[in-house]
Amino acid sequence: MIRTNLWLPALAVFAVLGAGACNDPHAHEQADQAGDAIKVAGEETAEAATAAGDAAMEDTKDAAQNAGDAMHQAGEDISDAAHEAGHDMAEAADEAGAKAEKAGDKAKMKMDDAGITAAVKSKLLADPEVKGLAIDVDTVGGKVTLSGTAKTAYEKEEAEKLARHTDGVVSVDNKIVVGGK
Repeated sequence: MIRTNLWLPALAVFAVLGAGACNDPHAHEQADQAGDAIKVAGEETAEAATAAGDAAMEDTKDAAQNAGDAMHQAGEDISDAAHEAGHDMAEAADEAGAKAEKAGDKAKMKMDDAGITAAVKSKLLADPEVKGLAIDVDTVGGKVTLSGTAKTAYEKEEAEKLARHTDGVVSVDNKIVVGGK
């Protein structure tokens, strides 16, 4: 499960917005800190995408190695039965293709889930009617789980609506508790 905790970048967004509204030097310092926090969140997202790509590449290497091993074995079997060797090679190629496709699908799903989580969290933070900092977003296979607290039932419903209307979301499990801070 990919869980993206974006409370710090969200705080940064609010600090930037507040700094733009006043001339307080402390507010500008907070805005700088917010910018730094946003940068760190971006770097963490990039690291997660890189890790997913690395995992897909490793699975693909394994599939290629398995295909190579199967082809070598088929070559040794040619002297005994050419027909059987040809059949084994076709089977090994199918297996390698299936493994490569599975590895690619796995990497795509991990990147898609991280993107969905980020998109939902961004919508929650941008909506003035939802207290996005108090809501956590988790995504697995396009299924979004919202948890945390909301002041009102309307805020809880609005958060769910924002999540449902995000590209890539398959379903939303709204576990937000009403009456929180």
